[in-house]
Amino acid sequence: MLTHDAQSHPVDALATNNSTQALPVYENPYMPHLRKQTIAPNETFTVMKSIRSQGVTYDQIATNAFVPADTLNLAPMAGWAQLLVDQPHRACKTYLAGPNPRDVQCQSAQHSTLATGSTVTITAVKLHGEQVWCQTKSGWVEAKHLQIHLHLNEARLWLYQFNTVTTLQRPQLSLGQTDLDILNFNALGLSV
Repeated sequence: MLTHDAQSHPVDALATNNSTQALPVYENPYMPHLRKQTIAPNETFTVMKSIRSQGVTYDQIATNAFVPADTLNLAPMAGWAQLLVDQPHRACKTYLAGPNPRDVQCQSAQHSTLATGSTVTITAVKLHGEQVWCQTKSGWVEAKHLQIHLHLNEARLWLYQFNTVTTLQRPQLSLGQTDLDILNFNALGLSV
């Protein structure tokens, strides 16, 4: 039974937990009672419907099984979003990071400052339309304000997968730390 402020819509699609953390599974999104089950990082499953209640969105994955949707993305974009998880990034400019993507624009939300040049690790990714949001220890940051640092041993396949998506506001890429790395990227035929 939906609460008076709840909204529900069918989804029926594959989703992935694009996070480094396991997600709790609740029996009920209105009075969250934990189940003994969790959704592992990068685990894929079917979402039956999405429910938004009291400002929080939950996705239903089975009868009496709901997970918070903050780090869930639907296929096929979830595979692309996973490329950013657990990667080192550098802030391109000073930026306010919020407790969740919806709060970054909100004046009353608590924010942390992510200073220009600071290095962060992405712990989760959420796609909102064309926006890509990355969770760090400081909070959520739009990916377009970050720069990814790639290493040569993973570059060819990673860049190919990264470049398959051009419709999102993606993070910038840093091709190596030295001139030698940049030469190696060119020798391998890699570009951004």
